[in-house]
Amino acid sequence: RNYEARQALRGLYDPLWLLRTVFKTIAPWSVVYDGNERFDQLFDDALYTFAKAVRADGADKADKIKADVMERFAVDAAKARTRFISHNMLELLRPLLDVVLDPLLDAAVKPLADAIPDPVNQFLDPVEEVRNLVDEIIKYLIEKAVGIEPDVSKEPAALERQRTRTLTQSQAARADSDDEAAAAAAAGG
Repeated sequence: RNYEARQALRGLYDPLWLLRTVFKTIAPWSVVYDGNERFDQLFDDALYTFAKAVRADGADKADKIKADVMERFAVDAAKARTRFISHNMLELLRPLLDVVLDPLLDAAVKPLADAIPDPVNQFLDPVEEVRNLVDEIIKYLIEKAVGIEPDVSKEPAALERQRTRTLTQSQAARADSDDEAAAAAAAGG
């Protein structure tokens, strides 16, 4: 594992501990542990990619493969670093947002939630939906601030449309398969 990266992450502990005076919910060891886990996965992925490419292309091309993997690793590490920062910024802000937004959401959305019949409330909680929306907006803004181009294709509505489209396609494929099986059985019988 990369010793320098682990040392850099350990160096976050004292500043994070100082931030606890303002942000009571910070857990410095949790942040350091999470960072180590994320970067360990990044290192493991790079090593796996290198080993797989060497097995496929041969050891004689190992230097070129290493250069390619290191180039991709540098890009992936930069993305992982900004995502790590973005994630922890959101974790810092979430408790403050809850204190400020919960009373506002309860006042604005609770009457709507109360007007929805109980059977529908089992599937749709307007208060939770608005909280999730606020989280997504804050996450988007943080990612833009730290230089991540947010992936808008993973918005909840886009995900739902994709899942519906995938289900429809798999149902159509199953129906085609059933028709072929029935035709084969009729031809054979």
